[in-house]
Amino acid sequence: SRQKAIHKRVEEQFKSNNNMPTAKLNPDPEMHAFVERVHVKGLRRTRDQLVHSQVRRLLSDRVATWGQLVLEIQAAKRRLQALGVFTRVDVTIDTAKSPVAERAGLANAAYEVVFEVQECKQMQYGVRTMAGMDGTVSLVLNGNLRNLTGNAERLIFDYQIGTRDSKSHFLTLAAPLAMYPFAKASAGLVNSCVDFNWAAVKESHSSCFASFSLPLGPTEQLLRAELSWRQLLASQDGRAPLAVRELCGHSIKCGLKHVLEADSRDSATVPMSGGLMRLTSELAGFGGDVRHLRLGAKLSRSLPLAPLFPAASIHLTAACGHAVPMNGGGIPLADRFTIGGLSSGLRGFDINCVGPSVPRAALSAGEEQQQQAAPEVPSRCYLGGESFFTAGAHLYCPLPLVTRRGNFFDLFRLHAFANAGCLVSNAGGAPVGDWRLPRFPRDEVRLSYGIGILLAVGGLARFELNYTVPQAACAGDKLAPGVGLGIHVDSPF
Repeated sequence: SRQKAIHKRVEEQFKSNNNMPTAKLNPDPEMHAFVERVHVKGLRRTRDQLVHSQVRRLLSDRVATWGQLVLEIQAAKRRLQALGVFTRVDVTIDTAKSPVAERAGLANAAYEVVFEVQECKQMQYGVRTMAGMDGTVSLVLNGNLRNLTGNAERLIFDYQIGTRDSKSHFLTLAAPLAMYPFAKASAGLVNSCVDFNWAAVKESHSSCFASFSLPLGPTEQLLRAELSWRQLLASQDGRAPLAVRELCGHSIKCGLKHVLEADSRDSATVPMSGGLMRLTSELAGFGGDVRHLRLGAKLSRSLPLAPLFPAASIHLTAACGHAVPMNGGGIPLADRFTIGGLSSGLRGFDINCVGPSVPRAALSAGEEQQQQAAPEVPSRCYLGGESFFTAGAHLYCPLPLVTRRGNFFDLFRLHAFANAGCLVSNAGGAPVGDWRLPRFPRDEVRLSYGIGILLAVGGLARFELNYTVPQAACAGDKLAPGVGLGIHVDSPF
């Protein structure tokens, strides 16, 4: 049974790789085989030591049979591809002459493995657009320098300019580990200016960070340390109330963030099967004046309805978060949770305009005339909360009267949904380090439902044109009923 299992794995590896000449290879996986020589062709800037660490296992004692040889070649190819500096990796296996094998009576068991690689361009640049979870749309100028010193590192520079006077600069240096290229280490600098329109404030943010990502089994682990300086400024229109101005000012935050993610979905935009589990924890207080513990979770599951309804599926989602203050200052406004809008999973409400709020200051007669020419802003300032939950049920199905033949209409789906969510705040005076779970009053749960059509774009975003009916809301919430166009972005907390 063990021999059949190895033989089956070898056949599967052959079928998944068209570059390997399967017709000339020995089909018996239990036959003696070992690697006499390994050649890597096409290297220009990449260091030989880095490539040697990815293929040296082929020359070890663990390769003793033909089945082990094929599996180890596939593993070496995946490690080379994980470096991120090769656009193509081809493999050729040929027989080799080995005096040692001839004396041992294994003259036909020696093989030579040749990897032919093609390195990517060292300098890449481009222009693209990006949609944020807060409803902003940005133009991104991107520059990318690869393989600077031959160790598969990348120097990335992004400049973003978007709506609502938002600007940001990113400079990141990332590189894989030589011994295990699937693990990535990165460090960088960030400088951004974001308009929190729903709260009548602007945030100026400067930070430096270091992160490390590591796949462990079916999960992806991310550990990130960040030191940031933030400044909240009240909006220049003079309508920020006293409750908002009290939250403005400077703050220094030094924190550690951990993200655990297991994703088995077949698509991040319109999943037909699989599920997602994302757990986020952040501890701030290693320095500065911000001290809190912030926890979040996101779960989703997709159930296909085939063969009863081909190409249709039911998608269930749930998300929650809770922040615990570790000092008497409470949770800063920039670290509070907000819900409302398509990306948060609560359709039928304006972006981040749900939950505790205060009225904006009144305008004078002259200022009111100027405000009429400005973009529409909420009449209240929304302060976010320390705890939230959202849940949703979605039905995806293809367009009617359109046959699925791999054309452009396959990107469209009919969409029916029902959403629920609630956001609570402990602004009345939460005890420091209160670990008790929050209570969500039943009369503060928001509900909405509707139908629409969506267009999947790339692998992370989709456009939705929906007709939404808010079923339950609270005083102060800004509703967005009827027809609405939005962008959904799949992004971690």
